[in-house]
Amino acid sequence: MADKDPNNSYLEALRSFDNAVSDAVRISRAAAGRQTETKTWWACTLFTRLCTMSISVLALAPGSRFAGNAHHNFDSGSVSSLTRNMTECYMMFFYFCADNVSEDEWQSRLNVLQLHDCVSRLKMFRDFDPQDPQLPSFESQANALRDKLKKRSYFSSLTERQKKHFLSGDHALLLNQNEILRKLGVEENQFRAQYRFLSSQTHSLPLSFSRMGEREQGRGTESEIEKGYIIMALAIAEDALKRATKDMVAIFPDIPLEIDKLTYVAGAP
Repeated sequence: MADKDPNNSYLEALRSFDNAVSDAVRISRAAAGRQTETKTWWACTLFTRLCTMSISVLALAPGSRFAGNAHHNFDSGSVSSLTRNMTECYMMFFYFCADNVSEDEWQSRLNVLQLHDCVSRLKMFRDFDPQDPQLPSFESQANALRDKLKKRSYFSSLTERQKKHFLSGDHALLLNQNEILRKLGVEENQFRAQYRFLSSQTHSLPLSFSRMGEREQGRGTESEIEKGYIIMALAIAEDALKRATKDMVAIFPDIPLEIDKLTYVAGAP
C-alpha cells in the first residue's frame, strides 16, 4: 500500500479475487448433477457454501461486478466477517474432504461431526422450548452415534480423555485448528495474526471499533484504511478459495474443463 495508489491496489485485489471466484464457480457447476460417494457429496456441499460466500463478499465490495459503482458503503468489518467464515469453511472442507486418511478415521470424523450437529440441535430446540417433543429423538440419535463411535477402531485408539472430550458432542472436529494448519503447511503465526484481526471484526471486539473516533474507519466511507483492510480480507479469502478449487479438481479429476486455462493454476499454493 505504501508504494501504490490505494485505489489501484484495491481494484487489483478486487479483480484477482473475482478471477478466483469465477474459476471456483466454473468448477462447482462442472461437478454438479452427479451421483457421488458420501465423502465427495460433502465436498460439493462445502464447496458450494464457499462459492456462495465468495459472491457475497463481492457484493459487499464497492466497484465489483455485483456491487457496481453505485454502491459506496466501504464496510471492511462485514467483508472481514465473511472472510473468517470462508477461512473456517475451507478448513472444514480440507479436514473432511481433502485430507487423505483411512476410511475408518474418516467415518470417525463423520460420526463426530454428526454427533455435534445432533447435540447442537438438541440444545437449540431445548432453549426454544424445554418441552419440545423432538428432544427425545435428538437424545436417542446422539446416543446411537456415541455407540457407533465406540465401535470404530480409530476412535478406540484415542486416549480416554480424548474419547470423553469428543463423546460430549461439544466438538465438531477430531483435530484442532493448529493440527489442521500443520497439515496444510500454513505458517501458524501469520495465520493467527490474520485470524485475530478477522475475529475482532466478527465479534465486534475493541480492535474493530476503539479507534473509530480518531480515524476514518468503520463509518462506511471510502478511506485508505477501509480499502487496506478490505484488500487484506480479499487476499485471505482468495487464498482459501484457490486452495479449495485446487482440491476440488483433485477430488473430481474427470471434470470436463480445460483446467490449464483456469487462472487459479498460476497462483494456487
